[in-house]
Amino acid sequence: MLHAMNMLFTQQPPPRTELAIATITCLFWCLFLCN
Repeated sequence: MLHAMNMLFTQQPPPRTELAIATITCLFWCLFLCN
């Protein structure tokens, strides 16, 4: 199971731009909901 997931990640690494957008969106929503 872990080996299969490792193979999947090595074949298709997640794009950094999508990761950054997701992180920024999450932080924005956290701040918005906290205030």
